[in-house]
Amino acid sequence: MGMHAESLSNLDREIKARYRSINAFLVVRRGYLVFERYYGGFGQDDAHLVASVTKSFISALIGIAIDQGFIEGVHQRVLGFFPEFTPGAHDHLKRQMTIKHLLTMTAGFQWRTGVRAHELLLDRMRRSKDWVAFILDLPVRERSFGAFQYNSAASHLLSAIITRSTGRCAQEFATEHLFKPIGIDQPATNMQYTYSQEDVFRNTAGGWPKDPQGNSIGGMGTGSQAQGYGSVWIPVSQRWTVGWRTDHLNEVG
Repeated sequence: MGMHAESLSNLDREIKARYRSINAFLVVRRGYLVFERYYGGFGQDDAHLVASVTKSFISALIGIAIDQGFIEGVHQRVLGFFPEFTPGAHDHLKRQMTIKHLLTMTAGFQWRTGVRAHELLLDRMRRSKDWVAFILDLPVRERSFGAFQYNSAASHLLSAIITRSTGRCAQEFATEHLFKPIGIDQPATNMQYTYSQEDVFRNTAGGWPKDPQGNSIGGMGTGSQAQGYGSVWIPVSQRWTVGWRTDHLNEVG
């Protein structure tokens, strides 16, 4: 498959020696799994909490929804999916906001991130009764609109858009159109889900938790086997990977 076996073996040894927090290392090339190793007692059938990899699932699902005609395209206005939200007289930027702004994290919401504090507003969102309303009520800054700012809330709005456009939450839509085609086994979410910090941020409930309105959490939370992750783009039209593959690659390092 054109892979250098010795280089992969060297990387495998490096992971064992220096990177104790890595659970799995898989390489998929041209649709084939060509290298597979597990560490720290994990195996092929063990579930992994993949945190913000969830954002990639959501982005892929947006592409699938566009291909299937549920969404017009990446330039469709965000507020059109939420007619119950009435923007203020000075919210002209929210009226201009598109799906592409959310995909590329350039929506300009007032949002803070940091190495130590992470995303400071996430816990306030977790404690709110309506996560989508919480996000849409955030101010949009003129100087930030169109500029990259890492934002898990933007990904959650994308999940809500999937719910609004397809009539199914992201997990249900993904099970049929993304997970099953690439062999990802998505476990069910525990019905005792409580919106605690442990449930939301550590996924102690398992599966793919939802917000109070039934939208799959868009920015984090899903957990499953590692084997299918490298193939996540196979069912997705490649023209929809451009927005989050190249547009802001240099800005996030």
